[in-house]
Amino acid sequence: MTFNLGENSIEVTWFSFVNLSIIIGSIIYSIFLHSFKKSISDITNADYSSAFDRALAISNAQGYWSYLVLGILFLFLLLLFPLICFVKHRFLDIQWYELLIGILSNTFMISVVWKIFYDPIFTTVLVLGGIATLGSYLVYGSSA
Repeated sequence: MTFNLGENSIEVTWFSFVNLSIIIGSIIYSIFLHSFKKSISDITNADYSSAFDRALAISNAQGYWSYLVLGILFLFLLLLFPLICFVKHRFLDIQWYELLIGILSNTFMISVVWKIFYDPIFTTVLVLGGIATLGSYLVYGSSA
């Protein structure tokens, strides 16, 4: 894809286009996630008797599960797309400098998304998953 800017032209390869789309999508997701975190701040700041009660209250918030799934999706895309392209770059006709810029920009975006995503979205899943694992172990593990 080539963009003409008067006498100059910019050629955008498929790798740059897809990578830029993933980065823009993750920026938009991060903005919405930040707003979601502010909307559930009363839940996260309230006193609960246990971490499980807090995690259950957060997981019942409207939109929590969609933010969780989208966060995992964007983290995997940011991590796996440049990794796969790095392994297959000779077959995919990607220049080394283009790949390096893609890896660096995705690494930065992974840290931004993870910082926003980690608490309370990911922490809630860890608490609920840990309680479910412990419960299943107590129910099914002791009989084996």
